[in-house]
Order: sequence, then C-alpha cells, then structure tokens
Amino acid sequence: MIRMIEDKLLNRSQVAEMLGIAEHTLACWRSAGKGPQCVKFGTGRSAAVRYYLSAVEAWVNDPARAEAEAVEPWR
Repeated sequence: MIRMIEDKLLNRSQVAEMLGIAEHTLACWRSAGKGPQCVKFGTGRSAAVRYYLSAVEAWVNDPARAEAEAVEPWR
C-alpha cells in the first residue's frame, strides 16, 4: 500500500494518547494482531514501531474495531 508523502508517522506514545489507552494495551493489541496497522523499522524487540496517522484514523472509523476495545486486562 502506497502512502501519501504528507502522511505523518506517530510513535506508540502519541497513538496511545490519541486513543486514550495505555501504551502497554497498544503493544498487546499489536501482538494479538489487533488495533491500528503499524510498521516496524528493524528486527527484534528493539525495532522501532510507528503508526501512520491515516492508518490510525482509518482504524478509529472502522466499525469492526469494537472487538479490540474490550476491557483492557493488561492495565
């Protein structure tokens, strides 16, 4: 998928704040294949994880995301 050049990359902290959730919850969603689509730069546990603003906005506007908004057992 090609992204617009103007599309902004956000870090975990920024996305968690936008969504009103803990960063750990966002990481758990990512691990479970839920939540907004992300990109990893590098390999392994130390790889930088970023989210395109357009992907976060698309996820927020997706009715199917309700499943991922269940109670946060990770907090």
